[in-house]
Amino acid sequence: MHVDLPACAHVTMEADRRVVFFSDAPWLRVEIDPPVSPPDDPRVWTRTILEHARPAETVIRVLGSIRGRSPLGWPLQIVNLVAVRRDSALESRLVGLYEMLGHVAAVSIYATDRTQFIAAFQSVLLPTVASARPTWSRRSPVALSELWSLKVSRPND
Repeated sequence: MHVDLPACAHVTMEADRRVVFFSDAPWLRVEIDPPVSPPDDPRVWTRTILEHARPAETVIRVLGSIRGRSPLGWPLQIVNLVAVRRDSALESRLVGLYEMLGHVAAVSIYATDRTQFIAAFQSVLLPTVASARPTWSRRSPVALSELWSLKVSRPND
């Protein structure tokens, strides 16, 4: 999945997701989950994404959620959350949950500095979440249409 990121972004891989760090914002981390086939129970997948990497002894509280479409027309749900320990916010989160050509995907933004998170919310974080779009650049096909684009070499060609 492609997400528009600033030039100061450093991308690494952890398992099957890309993790992005920013040299000028050490308080911020972005995780990009690749498109996958939708699960039998979408609520379980959603809960797994929302609670991923939850700090120890915290509770995730949903502050708000909106459904709509990304600027490119993909169905999108944006969820604003906070990880709380003993009524103290430890981490702010903004999660985009997408439906793309029969697949689901997610972009999660984690911020340890609530003041910076609020300051960047409208101008940087929401546009970053809204910019996500599929790239379908994995080695194995994720959609039937990709089967026709695979190059097959035959021994007698």
